[in-house]
Amino acid sequence: MQTLADLLSQPISICKDPELSALGAGMLAGLETGFWSDMNELASLQRERTTIEPNMAEDKRLHVLSTWNAAVTKCLITDESIAT
Repeated sequence: MQTLADLLSQPISICKDPELSALGAGMLAGLETGFWSDMNELASLQRERTTIEPNMAEDKRLHVLSTWNAAVTKCLITDESIAT
């Protein structure tokens, strides 16, 4: 997540709970059994969050993005005869 925050140059807010799949399954089970009345009730539940701040220097960020874009460009199929 730190890399995402760095490359986007934006803070990223994430849930502190590492078991989100289990949490989601439990919430769906609770909805099905009537423990919670609807999705709005689930949405109102408080979840502990943490924020990851970007900390990559701008010149390095631009270099990494440029390198990524060059790599993606090399991977694209440019010859239509190969694609068919």
